[in-house]
Amino acid sequence: MNVFNFDINYKFNDKVDRIIVLGKFKTMHTGHQKLFDAAIQNKGHKKLIAMIYPDFDGFSQTKTDVVIPQEDRIKHLEQMGFEDVMLFEPNSNNFDITSDQFVSFLKNNLNIKTVVIGEDFEFGKGKQSDATLLKEYFETIVVDILKYDGIKISSEWIIELIQNGDIKIANAILGYNFYYSGKVRRGSGRGKELGSPTANIHTQEGTVKIGKGIYISQSELDNKQYRSLTSNSMNPQFHGTVIQNETWLYEQLLPDFYGEVIKVELLDFIRKPETFANVEMLKLKINEDKRKAIKYFNLV
Repeated sequence: MNVFNFDINYKFNDKVDRIIVLGKFKTMHTGHQKLFDAAIQNKGHKKLIAMIYPDFDGFSQTKTDVVIPQEDRIKHLEQMGFEDVMLFEPNSNNFDITSDQFVSFLKNNLNIKTVVIGEDFEFGKGKQSDATLLKEYFETIVVDILKYDGIKISSEWIIELIQNGDIKIANAILGYNFYYSGKVRRGSGRGKELGSPTANIHTQEGTVKIGKGIYISQSELDNKQYRSLTSNSMNPQFHGTVIQNETWLYEQLLPDFYGEVIKVELLDFIRKPETFANVEMLKLKINEDKRKAIKYFNLV
């Protein structure tokens, strides 16, 4: 897999014809998959290349609202047969490129013969052009917008759903379960005191903010799968002031897994964080949450 940053002077040394999929592809949702499928179906002898936005934003100088990390997006593209990935970083230099310059770059530097875009794709400084210009220079495949319950599927909507805790809808339009990864770190030990020891997770930089609540989840640690229950809250019962992401694993674990990387898939939302009259009532609620998770996984 050849991964390179967009540069108007970048040029392939070969003369191989290519078909490119243009877009941001920050979440790789079901609408995006339609574009990738169209490229694969029409590639013929041509090599597959995709343009994606990296996790890093050149304007804010940060990683923000990462739903699926850049390295995982690239891995997914490679598994589908893409041989090249162009990272188009949002920054002032790249956004100053005119549509004519970009077309010339695709045609003369990347040997593009076919372009695949969504019907709402716009490009060039100030979004000055769309499919009309591309059709003058390339075979252009325009893929219809995909909708869910009459609403256009977009990365922005998915991020909003995740932030609101609407995880089932988010997963449905992603086409996979939303997940995040992070290292297990030492917490307060309060979960153990409550009879439910948890893995306290320090999520990766830039991970999209997850809606506060209790979720049914599935976790992967040391290449093993565990049914789990995840809390993302400030622990209001104990007057916490910082969001804590904690996961209780149904199967027993070895006692020392601090520093290990854990991957957590959120499957369903159970409830919002609550404050109870006393700790005993909190314990009862946690046990009720566990029963819901056990029922979800058909463990009884």
